[in-house]
Amino acid sequence: MFMFKKTEADRQISRTERVKAQENIQVITHRLQTLDGRISELVCQCEELRKTALENKGKGRLCSQCGNEIENGQEAVIRDLVGTEIGYYHKECLQGLLKWKDL
Repeated sequence: MFMFKKTEADRQISRTERVKAQENIQVITHRLQTLDGRISELVCQCEELRKTALENKGKGRLCSQCGNEIENGQEAVIRDLVGTEIGYYHKECLQGLLKWKDL
């Protein structure tokens, strides 16, 4: 009779553990599906950026003053104190800006 009660208790514990395990599996599965969706979105964004970069690869830099494309040899690059490029100008556009600020 004692063996019967112990076996019944073991069955009850194993049912509870199985239910908890199934709940954990469902939570983990939902998290994985959410992450999979986010990864898919990021892959799409990367592809769009890659396409945009390829389209712009052939184009030259645009002047920060007038917005037109700068031909090779006609550009002036403005850098911050660290050396990061922060603006591109036609030499004439930059000279015009510098003269305007002197007035």
